[in-house]
Amino acid sequence: MSPIYTYEGRAFQTEAELKARVAEIHLEHEGEEITGAAKDERNALNEQIEHHERRRERIVELARGRRNVESGDGADFRYSRMEQADDSVLPPHVRSNRDAGLRAIERHQHALNAEASDRLDNLLRHDDPVGLGGRYLAAVGAEPYKRAFTKILANPDTAHLRMTTEEQLSVQEVVAAEEARAMGVATGGTGGFGIPIEIDPTINLLGAGALNPVRQYATVRPMTSLTLRLVSADQVAANYAAEGTEVVDSSPTLVQPTLTAARGQAFIPYSIEIEGDYQNLANELANVLADARANVDNTSFLTGSGTNAPQGVLTGLSSASWRVQTATIAVTAIADAYSFKNALPARHLPRAVFAAHPSVFDVFFRFVGGGSTEPPVLGPSLGARDGKFLGYDKFEWTAMATTTTTTGTKIMIAGDWKAGFVIGDRIGAQLEIVRHLVGPTNRFPTGQRGAYFFWRTGSAVVSTAANAPLRWLEVK
Repeated sequence: MSPIYTYEGRAFQTEAELKARVAEIHLEHEGEEITGAAKDERNALNEQIEHHERRRERIVELARGRRNVESGDGADFRYSRMEQADDSVLPPHVRSNRDAGLRAIERHQHALNAEASDRLDNLLRHDDPVGLGGRYLAAVGAEPYKRAFTKILANPDTAHLRMTTEEQLSVQEVVAAEEARAMGVATGGTGGFGIPIEIDPTINLLGAGALNPVRQYATVRPMTSLTLRLVSADQVAANYAAEGTEVVDSSPTLVQPTLTAARGQAFIPYSIEIEGDYQNLANELANVLADARANVDNTSFLTGSGTNAPQGVLTGLSSASWRVQTATIAVTAIADAYSFKNALPARHLPRAVFAAHPSVFDVFFRFVGGGSTEPPVLGPSLGARDGKFLGYDKFEWTAMATTTTTTGTKIMIAGDWKAGFVIGDRIGAQLEIVRHLVGPTNRFPTGQRGAYFFWRTGSAVVSTAANAPLRWLEVK
């Protein structure tokens, strides 16, 4: 039986094992505050427990409804009441593709984090009108395709001779699903192999989000098309008036920013000797891809140009209208933290999150010394470096600036990230095998092959209105 969750190499087969480990952590720290690695583990396990409890609640709701379908392939497929009502109007092929895609998500719960699973589920139910996303997920999530993919990596020239009939058919289905998606968005075929669900970094594998903290706080949406059209509106102005007077037009200004998925890529050369000896290559790809993608996203989500790349949050908020400066030139002081917080629009304060480089948070932490009468800026109590910032959540972002004494340096970003910044992942990373790499002199083969991976991700600042959800702090 596949584990339902893995944390730091420890596999949990059932929800009961998750709860038992949480109880064990509390027992180990009885009478003291749980911090550090133990706190991280407890929070991660509790998140998984809550995810499984939500799934169980949906099953109970379904049992009271009209339909309950078991797929027969190890995944329970469930409809909500709204979906039951709308299900009859779906064309048969769309319903079949959606059902197959949802079953694939259920089968791979052990490889997906809870948020990734919910996003994919929502994508297929609400944003996949012709079922292309469902067909693709079902194809790359099939076990025969994973076996075929491994053989393609290990023996790219002769893989088709080593495949069973079932594996060959699974590859053909992935190719057909890719061609259907390409025609649906008018972008043309890619010519690569779709990466199996358990390896594909574009659907957020377990632990991948922790490498790039922005994904935990921004709105993340999977995409099945080239672009994602968003809608934002300025605040509606209401007013009181005398009896019998004509009402004033309070229509908000609607803006439709467009998020375009840009191509991310990585190239890994490997020798023919490794190809023959390293049979576990496919299982290592998940870690390699997740790390490579997190590294490039780390800077792209901050300063990406938005042209053939994601739009970074500082790029989208380029106007001085969303800037807050320190009070003194080339100096950052404790009062700047409070003025920055006070500059956030009132509507976005309840969900505000502060982001800065760890070194910048260190500076603010050290503003409060022993015996100081100033309340701590960072932490619930004096000396608690891992606490909140002015009572609000924070995350450390290593792509941001480290100095707090250079004029023009943008040292902190804060606001409602869910409302202000959207990340779109077009599901379906691709892989192509370059059969022979050649040397620079005579262009003769070097005895190496190359694995070329590419995926498509975009990001954008949703609102640039006067009450935009995000602001940045800059050294004056």
